[in-house]
Amino acid sequence: GSGLKNAPIVAVRDGGGNIVRGSAAEVSVSLVPSGNGAALSGENVTKAVRGLATFDKVSIDLVGEGYRLRFESAGLVHNESDNFTVTYGPPASVVVGRQ
Repeated sequence: GSGLKNAPIVAVRDGGGNIVRGSAAEVSVSLVPSGNGAALSGENVTKAVRGLATFDKVSIDLVGEGYRLRFESAGLVHNESDNFTVTYGPPASVVVGRQ
């Protein structure tokens, strides 16, 4: 599939909830199993820049509802996204076949 419409962005935060702007932590993302066989593909590991890790090159291969992403980094508390839905994108081309 193509990349997610809204790229997930994860903030590295301190105990007070402040973004740690000096962090370049390596963060990974995985798809929480949903039972429909969907898979996450693309670049699932990135380094935070000024405390923010952006996953702009990941996609999910099946349309479906109730998907969640899990974000992890060594030594930090993991987190999961809210549920979201993956839908079909707009048509990109018309193909004429022989009859």
